[in-house]
This record gives sequence, C-alpha cells and structure tokens, in this order.
Amino acid sequence: MATAQAPRVVKKDITPIEAARQFNATNALDFAGDVCNIGPRCNGNPGELKAAYLMATELEKYGLNVPRKKWIYEKTYNVIGKIEGTTNPDRYITLASHIDSPHPTVVGVTDDATAMGIQVEIARILANTNKTILIIGFGVEELWFKGSEDFVKKHPEIVRNCDAMIDLNCVGAGEYVTPISSTSLPEPVKADPKLLKLIEESANELKTPLMIDTKTYSSDTYHF
Repeated sequence: MATAQAPRVVKKDITPIEAARQFNATNALDFAGDVCNIGPRCNGNPGELKAAYLMATELEKYGLNVPRKKWIYEKTYNVIGKIEGTTNPDRYITLASHIDSPHPTVVGVTDDATAMGIQVEIARILANTNKTILIIGFGVEELWFKGSEDFVKKHPEIVRNCDAMIDLNCVGAGEYVTPISSTSLPEPVKADPKLLKLIEESANELKTPLMIDTKTYSSDTYHF
C-alpha cells in the first residue's frame, strides 16, 4: 500500500532541534514498511530496482531533484536527492542509506529500510539549508559498497567539498541511538569527533538515549 504524502515543512530560520521535533516517526516507519513489502532487495535484483524507484518518487514528492540513471550492473542505481544550499551551495552534507537488503531471503527491515524511511521524512522537514544536502540511497552496499564507490569515482568535486557524510546504516533497533566512532575492516575509518559531539549534544537536548560504539565492518562511509 502506498504511503500517504505528508505535508512538506517549509520554514525559514528553523534550528536543527526544532526540525528534529517535527520528525514524524510514523511517516518514516510507514515508508520503511512499503520498502519491506517489496521483498528482498539483493545484488541488483528486481526488488532492489523497485525500491530505488519508490525512494526516488517519494523524494520527488517533497520537491527534491532526483536524477534516475542506472549504473554498474545496469540493474539498479544510486538514488540521489538534492536540497540546494541557500548561502553555500558548493559545500555538501551527505545523508546516506543503502537500498539493498543483506540476503536474498530477508527484507532488510533495519538493514536498511528504516534508514530509507528516516531519509524520506527528513526530506519532508528540511528546507532553506545553508549548505547543499544530498540524501542518497546507495545501491549494492552489501557487495563491498559498490554504489558509494561508483558515486565517489563520478563526483570527486562533491567528495572534496563534503563537510559531513552521515550514514544511517542499521538504525531502528535497540534502546539507544548508537553513533559509530570507528570501524576496522576493510581498513580503519574514524568518525569526526566534532560530529559525534554535536550528535551527543542534540540527543541530550531531545532527551534521546545515546551510546557511542565501535564496530568491525565499515559501510558506505568507507569510500569517502
């Protein structure tokens, strides 16, 4: 069943905390449910392509420009939604998820449909940002981050001017928001301490439980 379109929030001079308080978890979960209802989305199968179109269509509802261009296997593509910055459009904040599920027999609820739902709801809320926001659903993450690798190779100018890459991989499980401070494989990747501090301060202000952790394997942040 298609998710009903929620009204777009368009406000000037809104603080990040005010924006966060407008986040509607029901909207995010409804979209994640629509993604899971497609079934497994693995290795560029028809389900992954269908989920990519679903995400692109939903972002377009909220006014984002979303080019549709297949790549690599010609079975899927990266969904790239853009909110143009008002004062620093050549500086970027990337908010990432991945479209594929981890195995041909699972629907990937928290890996990574819930992240896609969060992205769509953020697209509804965000407007008039100083820097350009890229909301990206990467394809074929489970095969060593092929979608993000393709993006980095094709858009080096964005990577050079990217002030933050925030990967929402595997959100929505457990009692805590759990930012990952570092990973070790395939090579070490460390989070920006300033970004971790900002997330911690925001969580405290929103009274959201938080626990900073580490994990073994990286995700789409790796190629950045």
